[in-house]
Amino acid sequence: MNHTSPEKKRQVLTHEAFDKLLSFLDPDRDRAGEKYETLRLKLTRFFNSRACLMAEDRADEVFDRLTKKLVEGEEIRNVSGYCLGIARLVWLESLRGPEARQASFDDLPVIPLPAEDDDERKLRLACFNRCLRELPEADGALLVEYCSSEHGSRSEDRQEIARRLQTPLNALRIRVHRIKAKFCECFDECLARGPKKLKYS
Repeated sequence: MNHTSPEKKRQVLTHEAFDKLLSFLDPDRDRAGEKYETLRLKLTRFFNSRACLMAEDRADEVFDRLTKKLVEGEEIRNVSGYCLGIARLVWLESLRGPEARQASFDDLPVIPLPAEDDDERKLRLACFNRCLRELPEADGALLVEYCSSEHGSRSEDRQEIARRLQTPLNALRIRVHRIKAKFCECFDECLARGPKKLKYS
């Protein structure tokens, strides 16, 4: 199979694809959320047990690949076993080179101000600002807060967000994933349009 290396930029699932994943896990949305969280925890522990950096990000990579297979129509009978198989492949891929990756979505909130002659970075920053403004204010604020934590304190920070919002952590993750999907669709479309008619603000 031709898999994308985890060192390459992740493609965040679209809203429709993520809904397909949840429906696959269980027709009941609440039970699907619980199964998603349980499986995500199992995958994160798998990567942590192998001293793999960014374990949560790699667990998300497994879900990306699983959902791609579901969208392509592949029949999957044992989802846990299938995901662990993908996780082993992702782990092996992580051993091929340094952990440094291209900027992921989680890096976007701290994009530095680009140099005046760096058109590509100026475009990325302008698209980031535009798409963040197009989200409802509460969603944009939640997305930035959720994604801005340092890797070492990310788990504790996100638990605190869930407590503050009085929502289960798995429900918070699903909510943020949907916001990410909307943001990234906007961001990709903005980049594809290029700098024409786009103000860098």
